[in-house]
Amino acid sequence: MNNNIYRLVKPGVFETNSAGTDIPRECAVIRPTFLSICAADQRYWSGRRDPEALRKKLPMALIHEAVGTVVEDATGTFKAGQNVVMVPNLPDYSDADTVSKENYSRASRFCSSSADGFMRDYVIMPAERLVPFEGIDPLVAVMAELTSVCCNAIEAFDQVRHVDRNHHVGIWGDGAVGYLMAAVLHQKYPDIKISVFGTHDSKLIKFDFVDERFNIRKDFKDVEEGFPPVDHAFECVGGTSGSTSAIDQIIDCIRPQGVISLMGVSEQPVPISTRMVLEKGLTLQGNSRSSKEDFEMAVEMFKDQDFARRVRNIVQHVFKVETIDDAQAAFEFDEKNPFKTVMEWATPCDPWTQAE
Repeated sequence: MNNNIYRLVKPGVFETNSAGTDIPRECAVIRPTFLSICAADQRYWSGRRDPEALRKKLPMALIHEAVGTVVEDATGTFKAGQNVVMVPNLPDYSDADTVSKENYSRASRFCSSSADGFMRDYVIMPAERLVPFEGIDPLVAVMAELTSVCCNAIEAFDQVRHVDRNHHVGIWGDGAVGYLMAAVLHQKYPDIKISVFGTHDSKLIKFDFVDERFNIRKDFKDVEEGFPPVDHAFECVGGTSGSTSAIDQIIDCIRPQGVISLMGVSEQPVPISTRMVLEKGLTLQGNSRSSKEDFEMAVEMFKDQDFARRVRNIVQHVFKVETIDDAQAAFEFDEKNPFKTVMEWATPCDPWTQAE
């Protein structure tokens, strides 16, 4: 049988290659059903990554946000037909570092970054890397990876925040990460005041469950006293100029001994006013990716209908993908989509048969 894998060979160009069908004894076979395009995937496809990074990583199959249906499981953990979220983080269990969380271990691999992503007819991966779900809209479940990143950030935030000052949290960034960060924070701490700071009214309108929404280009243009004070902040902007402005604003208005959780990705170094970080006794905390436990937490949260409805709200368009041209169209649309683009994965594929 042909088990196709769809790799990006250079920006904007996908190629079809043949993948293996051997099933290691610890693995399951999954047919992807819905794949969500991440900003990281978009940077590869559009060529906005550093040329050296593109040279080293390509060709590579994209997508690390995906759900699918189990076809076969050599471990007997899952039954054929079960719906699962695929966890893209692939730990190295022989790694001598047993202290670091799996998403921070330098030995771990990550699908669509240091390993092929989920743009394949069939995915063969360790059964241990699957999280089952049922009774949940797959267009919500496919947001598990991004939601899990927010769960990871809050877990880390809880470990260092000032226990007596946790009343007002600011979120900088009005995109998908900022939205889900606000949704997870509101779900976990419903009594905390949440203020969102963004730059697009069309995005900010979706944050209808938070306490305050500010367009920093309009609401603070002529205000001398600056931004309202916050106890802690989550930076979900990314990019060199965007992160720089957001972090400057946060440092200016955050109360002493506050925590700044950094979540936005930048390709270039970002300058930070360390003098004010020192004067205020601030904690800067980096957050990236997530562990399987964070995925399990996300799936559990999706069982709450109000939360699931909020998550579903950021899926802007669903493309049915049967050909490479369909995938190209999805990435082209996503380049201008302010929130999430999902591909309904419908590539023609042979019935699954294992190699002899």
